[in-house]
Amino acid sequence: MFRKAILPLLLCIVLSFTETISAQENDYIIHTIQKGQGLYSIARMYGVTEDEIIKMNPGSETVIKAGNQLRIPVRKDGTKVHTVAAGETLYSLAGKNGLTVQELCDANPGVLDNGLRAGQTIIIPEPSDGDKPVPQEHGKENVKAGDDSRAFMTTHVVQKKETIYKISKKYGITQTEFLDANPQFRYGKLQIGSVVNIPFPQEDGKAGKGKSQKKNTADLSFVSTTAIPPVIPDTQAIASPVVRRSGIPDVIEAALIMPFELDMPMNQNQMKMVEFYQGILLATEKMKKDGVSINLHVYDTKGENGSIDHILSRNGMDRMDIIFGPKYDRHVNEAVAFATGNNIPIVLPISSSPESYDGNGYVYQLNTPQSQMTADVCDHFFRQFDNPRIIFIDTKDNVRNPLVDRLQQKMNDAGKPYITFDMDYEDENIAQHLVDTLSASHQNIFMLTSGNGSQLASVLPLLQLVTRIRNSAIETHLFGYPEYQIYAYDHMDELFEVDTWFYSWFYTNNRLPETVAF
Repeated sequence: MFRKAILPLLLCIVLSFTETISAQENDYIIHTIQKGQGLYSIARMYGVTEDEIIKMNPGSETVIKAGNQLRIPVRKDGTKVHTVAAGETLYSLAGKNGLTVQELCDANPGVLDNGLRAGQTIIIPEPSDGDKPVPQEHGKENVKAGDDSRAFMTTHVVQKKETIYKISKKYGITQTEFLDANPQFRYGKLQIGSVVNIPFPQEDGKAGKGKSQKKNTADLSFVSTTAIPPVIPDTQAIASPVVRRSGIPDVIEAALIMPFELDMPMNQNQMKMVEFYQGILLATEKMKKDGVSINLHVYDTKGENGSIDHILSRNGMDRMDIIFGPKYDRHVNEAVAFATGNNIPIVLPISSSPESYDGNGYVYQLNTPQSQMTADVCDHFFRQFDNPRIIFIDTKDNVRNPLVDRLQQKMNDAGKPYITFDMDYEDENIAQHLVDTLSASHQNIFMLTSGNGSQLASVLPLLQLVTRIRNSAIETHLFGYPEYQIYAYDHMDELFEVDTWFYSWFYTNNRLPETVAF
């Protein structure tokens, strides 16, 4: 659960791009420090060393503050700094500068995660030998020849009340096509004024303004894993007789029951379900290569209201070899009862219901229930920190994490010291007051009483200051929650400086080359 245990520490070195204002002045540019940035991330952004920045900005090695300006030396290797103008995209900038989109992204880590914004400063690397800029045609953005990214029909500035659904419909494209062209909006909301790419419709490669989209298929459908054909009746999906659980059958019949909400406009929940479905397809494709055939039956439970008996009672459901899903508690209870009654293993990939299915050998629950997770975290905490003194920082958040109460109870039972520190942002000496609470004979563990991201952002600068002014012989750490792996992108330097630990039952580093390639 910790550095050397089963739940990994998420503090990978990541560059999070933020808006900057820069101006060319002789052999340096001016960078305005943004909230959450440190010397390390700024140096990575411009491809220089921290020592080079410090040399031009005496005193910056001690402290830098958001809003202050730094002189950044200009690199001499043919690269240049560019301030993004309204309407510019990765593809247009790549084409103008004789680069591939991948080359531009490699020079600017984090751009793919956050997208381009007007006023943002990016690095334009020197083109490889033999590369020449591709001329721009009027009304179209081109990329370098050989790049596998297709050209875009146009760009669009998001207006008030516009959604992905409305914009896609306006230009005659599907929402999937829109998200493929604008991956930064898969989990983020559109912001008024954002510039988005509008791709050519995939069907004919031409603009199709006003063209109607194909409506999503019905809620009950069968999808083959060897290919994705037009929807066929589920009665045709049942293959030849299957060998029942006495070894691997010739053909495995599997059901996936999830709230795809196909009758609704594209939303965040739907995108998550579709991505989960894509993961299932990847897994079945791998099994196919290993010689295992799978017939995958896919069902949409729609929203959380209503029963799924109409799905479970369909012809052939009682002959499934395995069931994946569903998501919502009512549907889970119905599906577990059905699967248990028909001796079918059921995998619950999302539900984290209480341990009501303990002892049921047919149920495989992948998401650990909160109560069990809290107990396991406490056990690992005291194995990792053998002499802790917890300083609970009360952020006055209405949502108090249950782990706090569990740890306090454990500390009381073991006779170990802990204190609660009330945040008073009006107190000018708050950092010194926090330093005064530290103990030289214990491991001082700071812990916020909630996992709220805004609370973490407000407390981190205080903990940084405490780390700098405390006696270097005093040991301090910050201990947090699974949400920290999301906030780490914006607060990497601060989290490193205060030596942050947190627990999680899942972790993906989206910036690792292996993950990007996948």
